Amino acid sequence: MSHTENEIQIGLLSFYERKFPSRKNAQVYSLTKITDGWENEVYSFTIEYEETTERKCEELILRIYPGNDAPQKSVREFNAMKKLHEVGFPVPEVFLLELDNSPFSKPFVIMEKINGRPMGTVIDESSDKKKKELITLFCKMFVDLHTLNWRTFVPDTSIYEIGNEYMFINRWLAQAQRYMDDFQTNEFALALDWLKERSLDVPYERLSMTHGDYHPYNVLLRNDGAAFVIDWGNIEVADFRSDLLQMSRTGKTEI
Repeated sequence: MSHTENEIQIGLLSFYERKFPSRKNAQVYSLTKITDGWENEVYSFTIEYEETTERKCEELILRIYPGNDAPQKSVREFNAMKKLHEVGFPVPEVFLLELDNSPFSKPFVIMEKINGRPMGTVIDESSDKKKKELITLFCKMFVDLHTLNWRTFVPDTSIYEIGNEYMFINRWLAQAQRYMDDFQTNEFALALDWLKERSLDVPYERLSMTHGDYHPYNVLLRNDGAAFVIDWGNIEVADFRSDLLQMSRTGKTEI
């Protein structure tokens, strides 16, 4: 169940007053709902406050996580974005993760707001020359992500170094089977059987950090032209080709 904007505004203000007692006369305004989907509630907002003798103003993003796996997912996304920012990969900077004392009764993350537009929208509106430049940048960031040292992102690397070169395709097939079982459908049974029969043809080539939903509408172009990748809820160590699969399934823009 989503929250009203009034509930969000009151909750944010009470949270900041409790979390940062040295910040006086805080005000939350310009609250805007960005998404209200099954995965997250996302809002942009501005907070002003006095600290020492200065009046400060911050433009921020609030992501509220629903569902039974909300604690795990919020921690995974927060830690991944923190590490990505530390190693210089272009993501919004994350500032706060709250699990237990949330005024929304759900975990949430507060992060930097990137003032800009989705790359997919800009691509659709651009000249052929500009489209080529943006697609080149989009692909470069994709490659950069897959060439990061994945070992710095996981606390225990041993679970990925067990020598089973089919672990990722087997995991994907098992997940697909669970989805079919949960939805009690056999509509894709023949396709899944076909994939299972050929699974030995696709051992993983190398491990990478993967985004899990990489497409041009998950890249924001800031007003100065800098690009930032958002929505890291599905980040994991996997075969880099799984990201290519996810990108081909979105169909949100022509690449």
